[in-house]
Amino acid sequence: MTSSSTTEVKYDFTPANPDPGDDYDKWRQNALNAMASGDDRGWSLADHVLGIDEGGPAGPGFPAGAAGVKAQGLFRTRQKTSYKVLTKHVLDGDHITETTNSHFQDGHAAWLYLEQCCQRPINQLRIRELNK
Repeated sequence: MTSSSTTEVKYDFTPANPDPGDDYDKWRQNALNAMASGDDRGWSLADHVLGIDEGGPAGPGFPAGAAGVKAQGLFRTRQKTSYKVLTKHVLDGDHITETTNSHFQDGHAAWLYLEQCCQRPINQLRIRELNK
C-alpha cells in the first residue's frame, strides 16, 4: 500500500514568468495588490518592497525604546514574508536562483532585482503608450 502526499499551494495571484513588457507590468500590479494589507504598525508588504516602510531606505526610521524593538521585528517579518510572496509567484528558474543566491529573505532587494531585470525602460515611446 502506497500513500501519496500532495501539497496544494495557495497563490495570492496567478504566478507567471515575468518577462519584460506587458507580462511584467501585469505581474507587478498583481504583486503589489496582493501585498497591500498592513501589519500592527500599519506598514504593508507592498510598502516594504517599494522601500517606503518604517526602516526602509525611503521610509521613516525606527522609533526609540520598546516601540523600536517591535518595529524592527515587524520590519524583519516584512522582509521575509515579501520575499516568500515574490518567489512563490515567479515561475522563471533563473530568477528564483538569482534571488535565492543574492537576495535570500530580503523582499526589497528581490523586488529591486526583478524591477531591474523585467521592467521596461521609461522613454518617450513608453510615455506615449502609457498616456493612451
